[in-house]
Amino acid sequence: MERRKYRFRILNASNATTFTLALSSVLPFVQIATDGGLMARPAELRRIPMAMAERVEVVIDFSAYTAGESVVLHNTEKQGPLGEIMRFDITGLAASDHGQLPDHLSVIENLRPEAAVRTRTFTFGPRPELKDHFPPIYWAINGNRFDPERAQAEPRLGDVEIWRFVYERNPWRQTHPPHVHLVNFQILDRNGQGPHEYESGWKDTLRLDSGDNVRVIMRFDGYRGRYLMHCHNLEHEDYDMMMRFDVV
Repeated sequence: MERRKYRFRILNASNATTFTLALSSVLPFVQIATDGGLMARPAELRRIPMAMAERVEVVIDFSAYTAGESVVLHNTEKQGPLGEIMRFDITGLAASDHGQLPDHLSVIENLRPEAAVRTRTFTFGPRPELKDHFPPIYWAINGNRFDPERAQAEPRLGDVEIWRFVYERNPWRQTHPPHVHLVNFQILDRNGQGPHEYESGWKDTLRLDSGDNVRVIMRFDGYRGRYLMHCHNLEHEDYDMMMRFDVV
C-alpha cells in the first residue's frame, strides 16, 4: 500500500461466520457506507461487527504508517490464523490522495415511527424435528418453516411499516441475520437503545444475536409482487428459516 488513503468495500460472504473487524495497529477505520450506500456522515471506529451478507465501506489512511510497516486486518472473534483476514504492507513515500473526506456524505430521509401504519413481529428460533440428524431441529420464523405458497405478511405498496426482529433464546446460540428483499430499512432501536454507529443509514441485513430485539422501519416502494425475507446464515436459510411476503 502507498502511504495514502484507500477505500474498501467489504462484504461478509461467509455461510455462517460473523466478523468483528479491527486493525492490528488499533488505529481506526473511517466508515462511510453500509449495505444501502453512503451514510449521512463518516464514522471513526476501531471495531466494526459484520454478520453474514452485511456490507460496509471504509477508508483506511496508510499515511499514518511508515514505509516497511505491516498492518493486519483482524477478525477479533477468532484466534490464530482464523483471526487474520489479510495483511497490508506499507511502502514508499507519502502520496497524494486528492483531499480530505467531507463532513457530510449523503442526505438520508429519516423515516419516523409515527409514519408507520403497522408493526409486525418476527421471531427467529429452532423447532424440534423427529428425524435422524443432528441437531434434531429445523429453523423457523414465527414458528413456521418456509412455505412458498403462503405469505406471512402483505404490506401495501407505498406503506411504511415497522418490523420487529426477536431472537428466541435457545441452546444453539448462532447468529441470525435477517435479510429483507426489495427494500432498504433503517434501524430504530436495538434492545431499547439507539442503533450502533456502524449500522446507521440504509440497511437490508442486520446482525441478530442471542436475546436481541431489534426494530426497523421501511417503506415498501418500487414494485408489487412476491418477495422473501430470510436468515442469511445459509445453513439456516436452507433448512427453512425463510418466509414469503407479498407487496399488494
